[in-house]
Amino acid sequence: LKSLWARRRNGKIGGEMMKKFILGAISSHILLFWLSYVVAQTTKPATKKQEVAKYQSFSVLHGGTVKGEVKITGDYPKPEKIKVTKDHEVCGSQKISEGFIVSKENKGLKNVVVRLKNITKGKVRLSDKQLVIDQHFCSYVPHLQAALIGPEGIDVEIRNSDGILHNAHAYQQGQTLFNVAQPGSIKKFIKHIDNPGTVTLKCDVHEWMNAYIILLTNPYFDVTDEKGQYEIPDIPPGKYIIEAWH
Repeated sequence: LKSLWARRRNGKIGGEMMKKFILGAISSHILLFWLSYVVAQTTKPATKKQEVAKYQSFSVLHGGTVKGEVKITGDYPKPEKIKVTKDHEVCGSQKISEGFIVSKENKGLKNVVVRLKNITKGKVRLSDKQLVIDQHFCSYVPHLQAALIGPEGIDVEIRNSDGILHNAHAYQQGQTLFNVAQPGSIKKFIKHIDNPGTVTLKCDVHEWMNAYIILLTNPYFDVTDEKGQYEIPDIPPGKYIIEAWH
């Protein structure tokens, strides 16, 4: 595999509308490679019956591994600074965007979700039961996470460590999943999500706050680390589509 075509979630770098994104190299070992890009809120969430029920678990002996790294080409990009417009005593005066984090060491791109898309059977699927997102210094922590959703869905716990008013507004396929005002007195609440797909979380009080949850239906995925590296083990023989999301 020679290249990855990705699109940044908010479409901006350094405050200017992005006209062209960056080709990054991914090196991997598998029979067939094909990458497509996925943008938040553009792909209709599949239902549990359509996607979750397709996957069959079995013991994978001597399975293969896909590993590699996602990098940018060209010059190291200048981090995007975001002006803080309110609650400076907690939020500070500015933030650095987490939408595009590149390693100065090797130009690896962090927070790229790499997955096998069309795999219907493989290693045992241990679905995640609950995710946690904290609102800390007026940022969502973590900014991005990927999780395995089962037939029973998944819970998301939203915490407020700041002690000020936040408003957690979650979308999937352009539709509101929940919209909850969370003053400092409400330290946490839990909401349930039924379907796989991309969930976008925003704060209606602090417009710069955003986070992403990628809910997947098979266990063959990874999120790139600070050096843009990923690894997906225990893959049964076959031909698969690799998909990268950023």
